[in-house]
Amino acid sequence: MKFCPSCGARLPEGARFCENCGAPVGVPVAVAAPVAAGAPLPPVVATSEPVRQGAGPLPQYVQQPPLADAGTAPVWSAGPTASPAGPRKSRRGLLTGIGGVAAFGVFGVVGYFVYDQFTGPNGGADSPSAAVLELSAAADGEDAVTALSLLPPGEVGPIVDLYQTIESKATSTGVAAKDNPFAGFDLRLDDVAVQTEELGPDVASVTITSGTVSWALDPDKLQGPLRIADGDVRRATEGSADLVEVTRDATEGAPLRLMTVERDGKWYVSPTYTLLELWRVNQGLPAPDFSKEIDLTGTGADSATAAVEEAAQALARYDVDGFLDLLSPDEAAALYHYRDAIVSSLHQDGALAELQSETQLTVEAVNATAGDEVDDRVPVTIRSANGSLAGNRDFITWTLDRNCLSYVENGDPEGGCLDQALTDAGVRSEVASEFPSLTLLTQEVDGRWYLSPMATVVAETRRLVARLDADDVASLLHVPQFGGVDGQLEEGKTLDGSVEQPYDYALYEMDVPAGKVFSPCVDNSAGWSIYGPDGRPTSSQAVLAEDAGRYRVLVVGGESGSFSISPTLSSVEEVTVPSTVPAAGGGACGARMLSFDATAGEVVLFGTGNDDLVEILTPSGETVWTSVFEPAETGRHFLNVAADQDVDIETLPADVLTVGSSVTGTVAGSQPSTMRVFVPAGQEVAIEVEGEGSVYPYVELLTMDGSTVSSDSPGYYYSTATVFPYYESSAQMYELSVEDYFGESGTFRVTVVPQ
Repeated sequence: MKFCPSCGARLPEGARFCENCGAPVGVPVAVAAPVAAGAPLPPVVATSEPVRQGAGPLPQYVQQPPLADAGTAPVWSAGPTASPAGPRKSRRGLLTGIGGVAAFGVFGVVGYFVYDQFTGPNGGADSPSAAVLELSAAADGEDAVTALSLLPPGEVGPIVDLYQTIESKATSTGVAAKDNPFAGFDLRLDDVAVQTEELGPDVASVTITSGTVSWALDPDKLQGPLRIADGDVRRATEGSADLVEVTRDATEGAPLRLMTVERDGKWYVSPTYTLLELWRVNQGLPAPDFSKEIDLTGTGADSATAAVEEAAQALARYDVDGFLDLLSPDEAAALYHYRDAIVSSLHQDGALAELQSETQLTVEAVNATAGDEVDDRVPVTIRSANGSLAGNRDFITWTLDRNCLSYVENGDPEGGCLDQALTDAGVRSEVASEFPSLTLLTQEVDGRWYLSPMATVVAETRRLVARLDADDVASLLHVPQFGGVDGQLEEGKTLDGSVEQPYDYALYEMDVPAGKVFSPCVDNSAGWSIYGPDGRPTSSQAVLAEDAGRYRVLVVGGESGSFSISPTLSSVEEVTVPSTVPAAGGGACGARMLSFDATAGEVVLFGTGNDDLVEILTPSGETVWTSVFEPAETGRHFLNVAADQDVDIETLPADVLTVGSSVTGTVAGSQPSTMRVFVPAGQEVAIEVEGEGSVYPYVELLTMDGSTVSSDSPGYYYSTATVFPYYESSAQMYELSVEDYFGESGTFRVTVVPQ
């Protein structure tokens, strides 16, 4: 009988690592010393204290907090995990354990690695638990090189070139800084402990038993495009969560089992095995027999083109086993192990049989040609194919000609081409043309040919990314203001432009001196937005440059697609309340900025010739569109109005009704009597109108632009009518119209009652 030299637990015959503490068997136990930055992480060291099975808590690997010296790698030590000093906040859905952390490390820092750094002799770890713990340390240190070295080369190898392409595109377009793409984000993993279980000769599961994850986001350190979210600067955030708790959120209460695999004597954390195991457990399917080696007998095809053709026929027959037999064992080793679970799932409740009985797909011919081998993959291009699809009531014949699909459904011809569909969706024609036909990558393994689905997706995505320009990247990130500039604006000069496609735009920029008001004059119904030097949106009409900087104007298409744009630079005009400000003369264009002093709570009314709302900027930077302004703060406010527009600025007149007002009015025959009613922000009121003598009021409440809000009439039997304004979060002005129901003359009383 063998025992673990680290913890003393009994070892099964032939075990290569301890299922209790995870230590590799036969590896001398030694205290790990600090290593220089960039060196491989030292092996995990287990406790030497013997612990009997069931005699208390299992010894666990514990990750120490990062050392003060940033150039020193984390040191691993052993011992039971200490409880956190205080309650930890839970964040459901934020992370799904170390798997999510690994993905973050892999996908976030795309510029830090090259292929041989994680497929060479330094890849992998000495045991399953070491692979998981070293991966968590790499994520904690935002070290993508080490993180990738702990993922199976066969699974992630095809993705390397894609990441390098994305990294190059991200840095060239200003999305990420090559020297520090993680700037602004900090991730920490503390007290991570695991427990391992050997499942087969080259497969083991590792369960997270304790640990905490914490994070912090500093938007000021992010690259320009990443600082903007939903049109404004991201907010700084931070938090922490119990690692076991967040992994249970993703596994319906069960501990998350990270699956590890052995390749060439080293252990790796497998994302594919982990996801399939999570799916299997959630579906309640039987566990695979990992003790059996993957048998490739009878799999694959005789040639690259045969692999594509046979895969198409297998899909047409709904032959799941036949299709799986044609997938690359390097990329899809996990699918071979989980084959029975996948097939069982498809046959549950007769779903596959029902599909087979209701829909018959045939592939009559596939014309495919193989290209030259590139990076151990042979591309197979489908030049053409044809077949049919028969359902209960429909019969469709289809033909694929490169990237164009045509079909006849019950006698009616239909179809289209992929490049045209992408162009119609707003994709630039230069990008859409990158997909002239369907090409699949194949791989030869032990003399047989297989499909490489991951490598295929990566190759097509790389080709797409390579064609993206700054505009495309900015649009994908929903920050078009960081795209390529279409023209430089100069004061006194007009530029002509056009926006032809529905999702297209034009971007212009101009250097604005400090203290100047910048406003673009855009004609022909085109819409536009102004962005400051930091990419944040400013006023849509005019903006005051407190400091000199480069401002951008984003123009979206108008009715005809063509437009002209000319910038104006002016100074802030100081006005008093009340006052009337005449329009600027000389064919003024764009907007002007006025400043006025306002006192909190003292209502200010703005009137323009066409009753438009005006744009007000408060001392705290808030933008308000209104014609009735109830200041929340005292100080200097700014008002943006069209340069060719008069504006009246006044305080609330004495004859305007407000909450608590009670006045008498008169009606004369069929002529209505009108009054203005002011309702403060967030106030609910009822407006009661009581007829006096023989007056039976008919009352209508309208917005200032004439839209009816509420109306009421008591008829012949009652003398009081009540109307209700909308509940609004901002102050509102209404017009109250009162007339006698029968056209008589007389008096009435209006009372504005708070609710």
